[in-house]
Amino acid sequence: EQHSDEDTVSVALMGRPNAGKSSMMNKLCRQAVSRVSPVPLTTRDTVSFEMQTRQGRIRLLDTAGMRRPRSDKTKIEEYSIAASTRALKECDVALLLIDASSPITDQDMRLLSLLERQGKPCVILLNFWDKLKDEERRRYVKESDFQEYLARFTTMPISAKTGWNIPKLLPLVFSLNRQAKTRIKTSDLNRFVKNMIAKNPPPAAGNGNFNILYASQVKVDPPTFVFFMNRKGNLPDSCGRVLENQI
Repeated sequence: EQHSDEDTVSVALMGRPNAGKSSMMNKLCRQAVSRVSPVPLTTRDTVSFEMQTRQGRIRLLDTAGMRRPRSDKTKIEEYSIAASTRALKECDVALLLIDASSPITDQDMRLLSLLERQGKPCVILLNFWDKLKDEERRRYVKESDFQEYLARFTTMPISAKTGWNIPKLLPLVFSLNRQAKTRIKTSDLNRFVKNMIAKNPPPAAGNGNFNILYASQVKVDPPTFVFFMNRKGNLPDSCGRVLENQI
């Protein structure tokens, strides 16, 4: 049966090798569509599976695990990385699996940075959460090296092997997809910005103050906003972060 791509939400499963992507794929699909193996890079090409859910139609993409950059990558690794990057660009929502039973790695941080640059709706899935004790869980969340990302992205602890918390995932995916395609009325946006600036005025710089005169949403997916100011130059980074977080 043929379905329009516009009606289908595309979801990419990302993560470093052995983070649990294939186990997660099989749990979501309720059948073995991806091979699960302790050998890294068992999944070399993107595995695609489409199905109908209560929330709507979804296409799941199990990508190859992305290793740390090396100068001696094999052709297969180069192909796998290219396929994973393409799947990320084409997807509507990304699911990033992180192995919470081991320390965060440079690969995890690079993937988080890549997701942020792409502007994709993303859920950080803390896999193997059931292996951690209460104190280890608290420490992981409160003292993690990627605390800033945990605060900015939607985060969910899971167990891809047992299926714990997996039923909550698809409703969340569809919710994030709707948010990414939301267009805010210009009048509502400017009323919001005006109130926000009254509470957090932009700092002075040089010979005068910055002031935001007008704001407009220029596109969706990802939602993109343009701000018009009273003077040339860039707002201080701290002010830009406040705007982004409030929106």
